[in-house]
Amino acid sequence: MKGLGIFLGLLTTLFSTVVLAGFDDTYEKYVNDQYVFSEKTGIKYSISLKEQRGAAVCTVALNDGYGAFSFLLLPGKETDFDVIYEDYEGDSDYEYELEIACDRYYDSDRLSEAKIEFWKEAQAEVRARLGENGGYHSARNLEEEWSENISFEENHKLSVNEQGAGYIVRMSNAAEKLYICGIDTDNTSDTLYLVLMPDNMQTFHIMADKKGNFGFSTTGCSVFSLDLGYTIKEVKQRLIDNSI
Repeated sequence: MKGLGIFLGLLTTLFSTVVLAGFDDTYEKYVNDQYVFSEKTGIKYSISLKEQRGAAVCTVALNDGYGAFSFLLLPGKETDFDVIYEDYEGDSDYEYELEIACDRYYDSDRLSEAKIEFWKEAQAEVRARLGENGGYHSARNLEEEWSENISFEENHKLSVNEQGAGYIVRMSNAAEKLYICGIDTDNTSDTLYLVLMPDNMQTFHIMADKKGNFGFSTTGCSVFSLDLGYTIKEVKQRLIDNSI
């Protein structure tokens, strides 16, 4: 199996003082093998902040880089996401690759158009590190309507050695506002706070649990207008107030 590729995310605030730190100095991470029935089908990647302040936005691309997703990492909360093995090189060898970049922010930092563009470019960067040079994905009208501006689809079913393992899922935000949505699945125990940027489509995996059950739901979404300049502290408080 190929190694887990992780590149350093800058501990940056874009318009504030830049502080550099190693990935392992800033984040705690765990990788646990996952099974559907007796078949090893992938991993669960868990990550948390070591410091109990601020927040981070992490961006991930999987396997051959066909898509990417971004999520908010909150202090005191571990975040899980699934990575399903794929035979993406066509050699009957089920494996995975993963690229992750995290950017650390202080409570006083503010949401802005510049940060949105920075996070979109991070999606393009992690995809490129897996060999896909198609940039980031703009919004599309997907099969199912999640809300007025958010659509989604179970894009492709994944199997490992003929055992159904889960799906590639896509979510798209066609609005001009930022949505942060909590995603829970049958196979994860900690909420994924998906950062759905304006005019952006994101791609991630949802794995079945060990008994073959597959499902996901949202704990809710908070919506942020970029022209109001919300601070990271205000974003966190909004998520708490909305019980996301």
